[in-house]
Amino acid sequence: MEQKIRDMLAAIDRQDLKAFEAFLSEDARFVFGNGEAIHGRELIVSAVQGVLRSLRSISHTAQRFWQVDDIAICEGRVRYVDALGQTLDAPFIDVLSIDANECISDYRVYVDASQLNQSR
Repeated sequence: MEQKIRDMLAAIDRQDLKAFEAFLSEDARFVFGNGEAIHGRELIVSAVQGVLRSLRSISHTAQRFWQVDDIAICEGRVRYVDALGQTLDAPFIDVLSIDANECISDYRVYVDASQLNQSR
């Protein structure tokens, strides 16, 4: 599962939404921070596309992994370069539920990205 998560994060970093989409189950659920849950692969991809459009670049460094039954957890750092050219480097935790087809059925991202696109 570790390599699959690394591959998914790499797809996000490349802004390859087709590749990202392939990791999600059709009825997946996605929650970013304290935001509202998004249901369904197409809506999740659309939401992620919106975030990526607001950034110049994004780069994940996955550092640690755990798996318990159908739950995978990834800890790492993410580096954002926002539309203003400002860099934010922050720790993140992804918690993923994996279904019987090894697709992500529930994807929760925990990161403080509140400083993105803010004058500092």
